[in-house]
Amino acid sequence: MVDIVSHVPIGPRPLKPEGDNKKVAPPGYMVFPVFGNHVAKFHTQNGRPTKYISMLDGLKPDQPEIYLRQTTDLLNIETDRVLIQSGNIETHIEPFMHNLWRQNKIRVEETEKYICPCGKCEFHSEGIDSLTYSEGVADDGVCTICEGALQTVTSPSLLYYPGVNRYVYEDVSQGAFFVPNWRKEFEDQLEHMIKHPLLISRSTKREYSLRVDGAEFNLDNDLLNMFSLSLLRAEDYNVTDFLVGHRQMRLVVLMHLLHHDLFDIFNGNLVVAPTIKFSSSKTHESMGSLEEFDFNDSSLVKAFKLLLISGLATKRKEISVDTIKLPRIASRIKDVGNGRKENNDVKDYYPSPYELLELVLKLSSRKQKKLSLKD
Repeated sequence: MVDIVSHVPIGPRPLKPEGDNKKVAPPGYMVFPVFGNHVAKFHTQNGRPTKYISMLDGLKPDQPEIYLRQTTDLLNIETDRVLIQSGNIETHIEPFMHNLWRQNKIRVEETEKYICPCGKCEFHSEGIDSLTYSEGVADDGVCTICEGALQTVTSPSLLYYPGVNRYVYEDVSQGAFFVPNWRKEFEDQLEHMIKHPLLISRSTKREYSLRVDGAEFNLDNDLLNMFSLSLLRAEDYNVTDFLVGHRQMRLVVLMHLLHHDLFDIFNGNLVVAPTIKFSSSKTHESMGSLEEFDFNDSSLVKAFKLLLISGLATKRKEISVDTIKLPRIASRIKDVGNGRKENNDVKDYYPSPYELLELVLKLSSRKQKKLSLKD
Protein backbone atom coordinates (compact mmCIF):
# COMPACT_ATOMS: atom_id res chain seq x y z
CA MET A 1 0.00 0.00 0.00
CA VAL A 2 1.11 3.56 -0.72
CA ASP A 3 1.51 5.92 2.25
CA ILE A 4 -0.47 9.13 1.79
CA VAL A 5 -1.62 12.30 3.52
CA SER A 6 -5.14 13.49 2.73
CA HIS A 7 -7.99 15.53 4.18
CA VAL A 8 -11.76 15.78 4.41
CA PRO A 9 -13.23 16.59 0.99
CA ILE A 10 -13.27 20.28 0.16
CA GLY A 11 -15.40 22.03 -2.43
CA PRO A 12 -13.02 24.52 -4.01
CA ARG A 13 -14.32 27.80 -5.33
CA PRO A 14 -12.91 29.86 -8.20
CA LEU A 15 -10.29 32.50 -7.45
CA LYS A 16 -12.34 35.10 -9.32
CA PRO A 17 -16.12 35.64 -9.62
CA GLU A 18 -17.70 33.74 -12.51
CA GLY A 19 -20.86 35.17 -14.03
CA ASP A 20 -23.61 35.39 -11.43
CA ASN A 21 -21.52 33.40 -8.95
CA LYS A 22 -19.78 35.98 -6.76
CA LYS A 23 -18.35 33.47 -4.28
CA VAL A 24 -14.58 33.14 -4.45
CA ALA A 25 -12.03 30.99 -2.62
CA PRO A 26 -11.43 32.50 0.84
CA PRO A 27 -7.96 32.32 2.43
CA GLY A 28 -9.10 29.40 4.59
CA TYR A 29 -9.30 27.21 1.48
CA MET A 30 -5.53 26.93 1.41
CA VAL A 31 -5.24 25.32 4.86
CA PHE A 32 -5.71 21.70 3.79
CA PRO A 33 -3.72 21.84 0.50
CA VAL A 34 -0.81 23.74 2.09
CA PHE A 35 -0.69 21.60 5.19
CA GLY A 36 -1.31 18.28 3.40
CA ASN A 37 1.51 18.96 0.97
CA HIS A 38 3.80 20.06 3.80
CA VAL A 39 3.18 16.97 5.98
CA ALA A 40 3.74 14.64 3.01
CA LYS A 41 7.08 16.32 2.26
CA PHE A 42 8.00 16.17 5.95
CA HIS A 43 7.53 12.39 6.05
CA THR A 44 9.35 11.93 2.74
CA GLN A 45 12.36 13.95 3.92
CA ASN A 46 12.44 11.81 7.06
CA GLY A 47 12.78 8.57 5.11
CA ARG A 48 9.11 7.60 4.68
CA PRO A 49 8.00 8.35 1.07
CA THR A 50 4.52 9.80 1.31
CA LYS A 51 2.16 11.23 -1.31
CA TYR A 52 -0.41 14.00 -0.92
CA ILE A 53 -3.87 13.08 -2.22
CA SER A 54 -6.42 15.88 -2.37
CA MET A 55 -10.05 14.87 -1.80
CA LEU A 56 -12.82 16.97 -3.30
CA ASP A 57 -16.57 16.98 -3.05
CA GLY A 58 -18.86 18.66 -5.54
CA LEU A 59 -21.86 17.43 -7.44
CA LYS A 60 -20.46 18.64 -10.78
CA PRO A 61 -17.40 16.42 -11.42
CA ASP A 62 -15.67 18.82 -13.83
CA GLN A 63 -15.62 21.98 -11.70
CA PRO A 64 -13.96 21.02 -8.39
CA GLU A 65 -10.69 19.85 -9.96
CA ILE A 66 -10.46 22.97 -12.14
CA TYR A 67 -10.89 25.19 -9.10
CA LEU A 68 -8.41 23.14 -7.07
CA ARG A 69 -5.82 23.48 -9.83
CA GLN A 70 -6.25 27.23 -9.74
CA THR A 71 -5.54 27.17 -6.00
CA THR A 72 -2.61 24.71 -6.11
CA ASP A 73 -1.01 26.61 -9.02
CA LEU A 74 -1.30 29.82 -7.02
CA LEU A 75 0.22 28.13 -3.97
CA ASN A 76 2.87 26.30 -6.03
CA ILE A 77 1.74 23.00 -4.47
CA GLU A 78 2.14 19.55 -5.96
CA THR A 79 -0.81 17.17 -5.73
CA ASP A 80 -0.06 13.53 -6.50
CA ARG A 81 -3.71 12.77 -7.22
CA VAL A 82 -7.11 14.40 -6.99
CA LEU A 83 -9.89 12.12 -5.78
CA ILE A 84 -13.44 13.38 -6.31
CA GLN A 85 -16.11 11.76 -4.15
CA SER A 86 -18.90 12.06 -6.71
CA GLY A 87 -16.80 10.15 -9.27
CA ASN A 88 -16.80 7.02 -7.10
CA ILE A 89 -20.50 6.40 -6.54
CA GLU A 90 -20.86 3.22 -8.60
CA THR A 91 -17.34 1.85 -8.01
CA HIS A 92 -17.18 2.25 -4.24
CA ILE A 93 -20.01 4.11 -2.47
CA GLU A 94 -22.88 1.89 -3.68
CA PRO A 95 -20.96 -1.34 -2.87
CA PHE A 96 -20.21 0.12 0.58
CA MET A 97 -23.92 0.74 1.16
CA HIS A 98 -24.93 -2.76 0.06
CA ASN A 99 -22.19 -4.22 2.27
CA LEU A 100 -23.64 -2.39 5.29
CA TRP A 101 -27.13 -3.56 4.28
CA ARG A 102 -25.98 -7.19 4.32
CA GLN A 103 -24.47 -6.62 7.79
CA ASN A 104 -27.86 -5.30 8.96
CA LYS A 105 -26.22 -1.99 9.83
CA ILE A 106 -28.39 -0.17 7.29
CA ARG A 107 -32.11 -0.81 7.73
CA VAL A 108 -35.44 0.44 6.40
CA GLU A 109 -37.75 1.49 9.22
CA GLU A 110 -40.82 3.65 9.81
CA THR A 111 -39.16 6.67 11.33
CA GLU A 112 -40.38 9.74 13.19
CA LYS A 113 -38.44 12.74 11.90
CA TYR A 114 -38.24 16.48 12.22
CA ILE A 115 -38.19 18.29 8.87
CA CYS A 116 -38.42 21.92 7.75
CA PRO A 117 -40.65 23.09 4.85
CA CYS A 118 -37.78 23.29 2.33
CA GLY A 119 -36.35 19.89 3.35
CA LYS A 120 -32.85 21.24 4.00
CA CYS A 121 -33.03 20.25 7.67
CA GLU A 122 -34.18 16.74 8.50
CA PHE A 123 -33.39 14.79 11.68
CA HIS A 124 -34.23 11.53 13.39
CA SER A 125 -36.33 12.35 16.45
CA GLU A 126 -34.08 10.19 18.69
CA GLY A 127 -30.91 12.06 17.88
CA ILE A 128 -31.97 15.70 17.82
CA ASP A 129 -29.93 17.30 20.60
CA SER A 130 -26.89 19.51 21.09
CA LEU A 131 -24.48 16.92 19.67
CA THR A 132 -26.25 16.30 16.37
CA TYR A 133 -28.10 19.56 15.75
CA SER A 134 -27.35 21.03 12.36
CA GLU A 135 -25.89 24.47 11.77
CA GLY A 136 -28.90 24.94 9.49
CA VAL A 137 -31.24 25.21 12.48
CA ALA A 138 -31.44 28.32 14.64
CA ASP A 139 -31.73 28.18 18.43
CA ASP A 140 -35.50 28.59 18.22
CA GLY A 141 -35.86 25.51 16.01
CA VAL A 142 -36.35 27.43 12.75
CA CYS A 143 -34.56 26.56 9.50
CA THR A 144 -31.99 29.22 8.61
CA ILE A 145 -32.70 28.70 4.88
CA CYS A 146 -36.50 28.84 4.56
CA GLU A 147 -37.14 30.24 8.06
CA GLY A 148 -39.82 27.61 8.57
CA ALA A 149 -40.37 25.71 11.81
CA LEU A 150 -39.49 22.02 12.02
CA GLN A 151 -42.48 19.69 11.70
CA THR A 152 -42.87 16.06 12.81
CA VAL A 153 -43.44 13.46 10.07
CA THR A 154 -43.28 9.66 9.96
CA SER A 155 -42.20 7.73 6.85
CA PRO A 156 -40.01 4.77 5.74
CA SER A 157 -36.36 5.82 5.99
CA LEU A 158 -32.83 4.44 5.73
CA LEU A 159 -31.06 4.27 9.08
CA TYR A 160 -27.44 3.44 9.86
CA TYR A 161 -26.85 1.53 13.12
CA PRO A 162 -23.16 1.90 14.10
CA GLY A 163 -23.53 0.39 17.57
CA VAL A 164 -24.60 -3.14 16.60
CA ASN A 165 -21.28 -4.49 17.90
CA ARG A 166 -21.10 -3.72 21.64
CA TYR A 167 -17.31 -3.40 21.43
CA VAL A 168 -17.40 -0.74 18.71
CA TYR A 169 -16.76 2.10 21.21
CA GLU A 170 -13.59 0.50 22.54
CA ASP A 171 -12.35 -0.54 19.07
CA VAL A 172 -12.85 2.83 17.40
CA SER A 173 -11.67 4.84 20.40
CA GLN A 174 -8.40 2.95 20.68
CA GLY A 175 -7.72 3.37 16.98
CA ALA A 176 -8.07 7.15 17.05
CA PHE A 177 -4.88 9.19 17.49
CA PHE A 178 -5.00 12.97 17.38
CA VAL A 179 -2.57 15.78 16.61
CA PRO A 180 -3.15 17.73 18.83
CA ASN A 181 -5.11 15.73 21.40
CA TRP A 182 -8.84 16.11 20.66
CA ARG A 183 -9.64 12.68 22.11
CA LYS A 184 -12.23 13.85 24.65
CA GLU A 185 -14.28 15.70 22.00
CA PHE A 186 -14.05 12.64 19.74
CA GLU A 187 -15.12 10.19 22.44
CA ASP A 188 -18.02 12.39 23.59
CA GLN A 189 -19.41 12.28 20.05
CA LEU A 190 -18.62 8.59 19.64
CA GLU A 191 -20.36 7.59 22.88
CA HIS A 192 -23.49 9.46 21.82
CA MET A 193 -23.60 8.27 18.23
CA ILE A 194 -23.38 4.54 18.90
CA LYS A 195 -26.54 4.85 21.00
CA HIS A 196 -28.67 6.36 18.23
CA PRO A 197 -29.35 5.32 14.62
CA LEU A 198 -28.27 7.84 11.99
CA LEU A 199 -30.79 9.00 9.40
CA ILE A 200 -29.05 8.77 6.01
CA SER A 201 -32.01 9.14 3.62
CA ARG A 202 -33.88 12.33 2.86
CA SER A 203 -37.54 13.03 2.11
CA THR A 204 -36.82 15.58 -0.64
CA LYS A 205 -35.04 14.99 -3.95
CA ARG A 206 -31.25 14.74 -3.78
CA GLU A 207 -28.49 14.20 -6.32
CA TYR A 208 -28.09 10.51 -5.46
CA SER A 209 -30.40 7.69 -4.45
CA LEU A 210 -30.16 4.02 -3.49
CA ARG A 211 -32.61 1.22 -4.21
CA VAL A 212 -32.96 -1.28 -1.36
CA ASP A 213 -35.76 -3.56 -0.24
CA GLY A 214 -37.73 -2.70 -3.38
CA ALA A 215 -37.82 1.04 -2.69
CA GLU A 216 -35.81 4.07 -3.83
CA PHE A 217 -34.33 6.33 -1.15
CA ASN A 218 -32.84 9.79 -1.64
CA LEU A 219 -29.41 9.94 0.03
CA ASP A 220 -28.06 12.76 2.14
CA ASN A 221 -25.43 14.59 0.04
CA ASP A 222 -23.10 14.64 3.05
CA LEU A 223 -23.12 10.83 3.04
CA LEU A 224 -20.32 10.84 0.46
CA ASN A 225 -17.98 12.64 2.87
CA MET A 226 -18.66 10.07 5.59
CA PHE A 227 -17.03 7.41 3.38
CA SER A 228 -13.81 9.40 2.86
CA LEU A 229 -11.49 7.12 4.86
CA SER A 230 -13.14 4.01 3.45
CA LEU A 231 -12.77 5.29 -0.10
CA LEU A 232 -9.05 5.88 0.37
CA ARG A 233 -8.66 2.38 1.82
CA ALA A 234 -10.55 0.88 -1.13
CA GLU A 235 -8.09 2.67 -3.42
CA ASP A 236 -5.29 0.77 -1.61
CA TYR A 237 -3.90 3.79 0.21
CA ASN A 238 -2.44 3.72 3.72
CA VAL A 239 -3.46 7.04 5.27
CA THR A 240 -0.70 8.14 7.67
CA ASP A 241 -2.28 11.52 8.40
CA PHE A 242 -5.81 12.76 7.73
CA LEU A 243 -6.56 16.47 8.09
CA VAL A 244 -9.85 17.71 9.49
CA GLY A 245 -11.26 20.93 10.94
CA HIS A 246 -12.11 21.27 14.63
CA ARG A 247 -15.78 21.80 13.70
CA GLN A 248 -15.91 18.45 11.88
CA MET A 249 -15.61 16.09 14.84
CA ARG A 250 -19.01 14.51 14.21
CA LEU A 251 -17.97 13.77 10.62
CA VAL A 252 -14.66 12.35 11.87
CA VAL A 253 -16.53 9.94 14.17
CA LEU A 254 -18.77 8.78 11.32
CA MET A 255 -15.76 8.22 9.04
CA HIS A 256 -14.14 6.10 11.76
CA LEU A 257 -17.29 4.06 12.37
CA LEU A 258 -17.83 3.33 8.67
CA HIS A 259 -14.17 2.41 8.15
CA HIS A 260 -14.48 0.06 11.13
CA ASP A 261 -17.62 -1.59 9.68
CA LEU A 262 -16.29 -1.90 6.12
CA PHE A 263 -12.60 -2.70 6.77
CA ASP A 264 -11.05 -2.48 10.23
CA ILE A 265 -9.89 0.09 12.79
CA PHE A 266 -8.34 3.25 11.32
CA ASN A 267 -4.93 3.78 12.92
CA GLY A 268 -3.64 6.90 11.15
CA ASN A 269 -3.15 10.34 12.71
CA LEU A 270 -6.12 12.68 12.82
CA VAL A 271 -4.65 16.17 12.41
CA VAL A 272 -7.16 18.75 13.65
CA ALA A 273 -6.39 22.05 11.95
CA PRO A 274 -7.45 25.44 13.35
CA THR A 275 -9.57 27.92 11.43
CA ILE A 276 -7.47 30.63 9.73
CA LYS A 277 -8.52 34.26 9.43
CA PHE A 278 -6.47 36.91 7.64
CA SER A 279 -6.83 40.57 8.54
CA SER A 280 -4.79 43.74 8.67
CA SER A 281 -4.02 45.45 11.99
CA LYS A 282 -3.66 48.64 9.96
CA THR A 283 -6.97 48.68 8.10
CA HIS A 284 -8.84 46.18 10.35
CA GLU A 285 -10.24 44.62 7.19
CA SER A 286 -10.41 40.88 6.58
CA MET A 287 -8.80 39.44 3.47
CA GLY A 288 -11.54 38.43 1.07
CA SER A 289 -9.83 36.05 -1.34
CA LEU A 290 -6.73 33.95 -1.85
CA GLU A 291 -5.49 36.22 -4.61
CA GLU A 292 -4.84 39.00 -2.11
CA PHE A 293 -2.07 36.95 -0.49
CA ASP A 294 1.44 37.21 -1.95
CA PHE A 295 2.26 33.56 -2.59
CA ASN A 296 5.20 34.48 -4.81
CA ASP A 297 7.09 35.23 -1.61
CA SER A 298 8.13 31.80 -0.30
CA SER A 299 9.06 33.25 3.08
CA LEU A 300 5.47 34.41 3.58
CA VAL A 301 4.23 30.89 2.84
CA LYS A 302 6.74 29.57 5.39
CA ALA A 303 5.41 32.05 7.93
CA PHE A 304 1.87 30.92 7.26
CA LYS A 305 2.86 27.26 7.77
CA LEU A 306 4.58 28.17 11.01
CA LEU A 307 1.44 29.85 12.36
CA LEU A 308 -0.73 26.95 11.23
CA ILE A 309 1.47 24.35 12.92
CA SER A 310 1.69 26.51 16.05
CA GLY A 311 -2.09 26.18 16.24
CA LEU A 312 -1.63 22.40 16.46
CA ALA A 313 0.93 22.80 19.23
CA THR A 314 -1.49 24.85 21.34
CA LYS A 315 -4.79 23.20 20.30
CA ARG A 316 -6.16 26.53 19.15
CA LYS A 317 -9.50 26.60 17.36
CA GLU A 318 -8.76 29.79 15.45
CA ILE A 319 -5.67 31.66 14.33
CA SER A 320 -5.82 35.29 13.27
CA VAL A 321 -3.06 36.11 10.80
CA ASP A 322 -2.04 39.77 10.68
CA THR A 323 -0.96 40.50 7.11
CA ILE A 324 1.12 43.44 8.40
CA LYS A 325 3.12 41.35 10.87
CA LEU A 326 3.45 38.26 8.66
CA PRO A 327 6.42 39.58 6.65
CA ARG A 328 8.27 40.32 9.91
CA ILE A 329 7.78 36.73 11.04
CA ALA A 330 8.84 35.51 7.60
CA SER A 331 12.13 37.40 7.80
CA ARG A 332 13.01 35.71 11.10
CA ILE A 333 12.31 32.06 10.22
CA LYS A 334 15.25 29.67 10.23
CA ASP A 335 16.10 28.28 6.83
CA VAL A 336 16.25 24.47 6.96
CA GLY A 337 17.37 22.45 3.97
CA ASN A 338 19.41 19.30 3.42
CA GLY A 339 19.98 19.01 7.15
CA ARG A 340 21.76 22.37 7.29
CA LYS A 341 20.37 25.05 9.59
CA GLU A 342 21.19 28.70 9.34
CA ASN A 343 20.75 31.51 11.85
CA ASN A 344 21.18 29.13 14.79
CA ASP A 345 23.29 31.76 16.50
CA VAL A 346 20.32 34.11 16.71
CA LYS A 347 18.28 33.16 19.76
CA ASP A 348 15.07 35.01 18.97
CA TYR A 349 14.58 33.59 15.47
CA TYR A 350 11.47 31.49 14.87
CA PRO A 351 11.96 27.77 14.13
CA SER A 352 11.22 26.50 10.64
CA PRO A 353 7.83 24.88 9.95
CA TYR A 354 9.61 21.51 9.66
CA GLU A 355 11.25 21.90 13.07
CA LEU A 356 7.99 22.87 14.73
CA LEU A 357 6.04 20.06 13.05
CA GLU A 358 8.60 17.55 14.28
CA LEU A 359 8.17 18.88 17.81
CA VAL A 360 4.37 18.76 17.59
CA LEU A 361 4.42 15.15 16.38
CA LYS A 362 6.78 14.16 19.19
CA LEU A 363 4.56 15.80 21.80
CA SER A 364 1.44 14.17 20.34
CA SER A 365 3.11 10.75 20.27
CA ARG A 366 3.01 10.65 24.05
CA LYS A 367 0.48 8.05 25.11
CA GLN A 368 -3.03 9.45 24.80
CA LYS A 369 -5.53 8.40 27.43
CA LYS A 370 -7.81 5.59 26.26
CA LEU A 371 -11.26 5.39 27.79
CA SER A 372 -12.72 1.95 28.52
CA LEU A 373 -16.03 0.73 27.16
CA LYS A 374 -18.85 2.64 28.82
CA ASP A 375 -22.15 1.09 29.85
